[in-house]
Amino acid sequence: MSVNKTEQARELRRSLKSIIKSVLLEDPTFQDLWHVRRATVVTAPNGSTCGVRFVGETDTINLAYSSDCASVSVGDAVLVGIIGNTLSNGIVWQTATFGN
Repeated sequence: MSVNKTEQARELRRSLKSIIKSVLLEDPTFQDLWHVRRATVVTAPNGSTCGVRFVGETDTINLAYSSDCASVSVGDAVLVGIIGNTLSNGIVWQTATFGN
């Protein structure tokens, strides 16, 4: 009795997914690759950057922003995506409510 090719593909996908997931969870290189932090807008977008202050901090940092955040206002809550451990690699990525 031959196994259906679709079922073989599904089984292969499940196996690969399990292997990849275990590698990502165990390797600290991958764990530190992408972070998301909540922040408050303190300077409205000016065409290139937006000033934000992270929750619990007093310093302001100016970061690039995504088109989804082009119309945020001072006081709005946003999510900042950070690649690696350097804040300068961050981008004001999304409103904290994911609303349009």
